[in-house]
Amino acid sequence: RLGGIDFDQAVMAHVDSCLGGLVSSADKNDPQTRPGQARLRVECRRAKESLSTDSDTSIPVAMPGVQTEVQLTRDEFESMIRPRIAETVRALERAVASAHVNMDQVARVLLVGGTSRMPIVAELVRGATNRPVGLDAHPKLTIAVGAALAGAAAIPSEAASSSSSSSSSATAAAPAWQPPVRAPEPVAATGAKPARDGRKVGVKVAAIGGGIGVVAVVAALALGGGSSPRAQPATTLEQSSATALPGGTGTTVTPTPGDTSTTVTTVAASRGVAQTVERFAFGESAAGSGIPGAALAAGVSGVVAVTVDSAGSVYVATNEATVLRVSGGNVELLASLDPAEGNPGGIVVTSDGSVLVSTSAGVRSFLGGASTVLLASADAGLGATPGPLALDGVGNLFLADNDNHRIIRRGTDGALSLIAGNGASAVPGPQVGDGQPAGNVALGYVTGLVVDGSGNLILADSGALAVRVIAPAGTISTLAGGGATPLAGADGALVADGTPARDIAFGAIDGLAVSNSGAPFAADLSSGAILRIAADGTIQVVIARNPTTGAVDGVPANNSSISALGTLAYRDGVLYFEDAISLRKIAGL
Repeated sequence: RLGGIDFDQAVMAHVDSCLGGLVSSADKNDPQTRPGQARLRVECRRAKESLSTDSDTSIPVAMPGVQTEVQLTRDEFESMIRPRIAETVRALERAVASAHVNMDQVARVLLVGGTSRMPIVAELVRGATNRPVGLDAHPKLTIAVGAALAGAAAIPSEAASSSSSSSSSATAAAPAWQPPVRAPEPVAATGAKPARDGRKVGVKVAAIGGGIGVVAVVAALALGGGSSPRAQPATTLEQSSATALPGGTGTTVTPTPGDTSTTVTTVAASRGVAQTVERFAFGESAAGSGIPGAALAAGVSGVVAVTVDSAGSVYVATNEATVLRVSGGNVELLASLDPAEGNPGGIVVTSDGSVLVSTSAGVRSFLGGASTVLLASADAGLGATPGPLALDGVGNLFLADNDNHRIIRRGTDGALSLIAGNGASAVPGPQVGDGQPAGNVALGYVTGLVVDGSGNLILADSGALAVRVIAPAGTISTLAGGGATPLAGADGALVADGTPARDIAFGAIDGLAVSNSGAPFAADLSSGAILRIAADGTIQVVIARNPTTGAVDGVPANNSSISALGTLAYRDGVLYFEDAISLRKIAGL
């Protein structure tokens, strides 16, 4: 549910913030208020569109009692909308994964919808998919044209001939027009799936939900054979002899004697830890697994938030607005949320076993089948976008209120207090405010929130592209991000282990967890890697996207890969992470 109107609203909220709330607090009884707000919405839309080509713009404001202009730069605008576009990119990756297609099989990603004209859309899609990105010549018309093509294809061809036969005209009627359809690869028998032998096997089209055609992926996959090296069977290189390179940096494939068709190739080394990665109960692998509740697990199209209790039971909030518990190999439905409240934003489990879930209506508590509202959005002045949750050791609840760029705490006595955020939106780059009270510092879009064993509140800020920590004394500092070294280079290679965490520039932080020893883990959706931040302030890659291998389970993480990273959770040496439509784990960390 994301489209251009959401970004118009983001610009309007920026104007309102710059004017100290004069727009939202305008007197509704004043006959000039509504026309003024309507004009302002038009100007905000124009400003949004102009920033697709200009680096800055001015927004005229003509409201009762105020005649001024508000400046907005492209960097400011992109920092506001980056997290929401990142959600759409995640949806794109889930669509590709659910079509059983690897991202490297996608020929290109076609952007459609008016919003796709914004440069940041192509930037984030290209960074996450590592595929060429194209913009439709008429992006605003694509959805309508597609509907027309689908409608035309549905018109029975007999309709034209029937009309023609009843006519007195001697001219034969033209047959009903049909859109061109690319012939699929032949299948041996009806309903049988083509063999997956390393070739590209057809055409996949997936429209991405969550917006009015913000992004669509057209995976135009070559039909077997051809002269392109990417169309060769996967066994070509496997038939060659291999020699390990010094230092484990890769593998050189040398020509087999007498085989002039074999070329010399260098395969990029895997990155990650030696601990085994395993799929955990969710995604297509759950179907037919024999575990009780497997149908629930197989029906999950995406994991929104995950947490683990002291007994090792895993609790998951899903795209289907359900809350599931996985324990002892069983999958159990704990709650079905009100669809009107949208997707949940965070989940935690209290010491008494209550499951707390944030929704657009506030924070709901589930215990023994009963549901209560622990914190109502209207009472706390929360925005409509639910954020992640965290609990400290004594039961205080922390909630990210992303619409208002703040973090609040609900004490055990029910009292609310501001923990961080001055209402302004943080931007990527060197972080401002280290050493200052967190309530005086700008926050972006918080995608992860956790309290470590020392009482520090650690947050992943996807707007600021940084991992920051709030000490018990209330001061804030930066743990990672804000540097000038891209986490992934133009060739997709990640920075070396041991790089100072504050030197790197994240692409899009989408998950956060903390180990028992206090070491944070951060998931970077854009670069396709999970990092661990060591006590000395350097980073280590835990698992990363590897185009030469699939997301294999039951092998060391450095011999596997990931598809589309999301939320993280940690408990007693086990790191759980969302990967496309699956939940996976790495033990022994």
